[in-house]
Amino acid sequence: MTNANGKVNLAFIGLGQQCMGLLTCFIGDEKVRVVAGCDVYDIKRNRFEKRVRDYYSEKGEKKVKCDMYVDFPDLLARKDIDAVVIATPDHQHARIAIAAAKAGKDIYLEKPLTLTIFEGQQL
Repeated sequence: MTNANGKVNLAFIGLGQQCMGLLTCFIGDEKVRVVAGCDVYDIKRNRFEKRVRDYYSEKGEKKVKCDMYVDFPDLLARKDIDAVVIATPDHQHARIAIAAAKAGKDIYLEKPLTLTIFEGQQL
């Protein structure tokens, strides 16, 4: 999926160390636009938002908007988000991925995808 300008609007759920490495990879892709992040910890949200704003500002974009969320269902409710990167602790992967799939989002998720066979069946 892509939006009108041909870019994938990408959001991140879980903004810890794993996310920051993934952000470096995704944000440099010209076909991707990072538009949102979600984490329960404000220090992680602030760090992520600053990194995204700084990156796009260095690219010469004056109006940089990267919305921050505490609750991932609020992020998933946005119709303009095409895909999500789930970089939460492992035990949250299945629950968030199932919600993202139900919301119609494409998903990037590293292993373990699920912790149990039942979670895998649900996903």
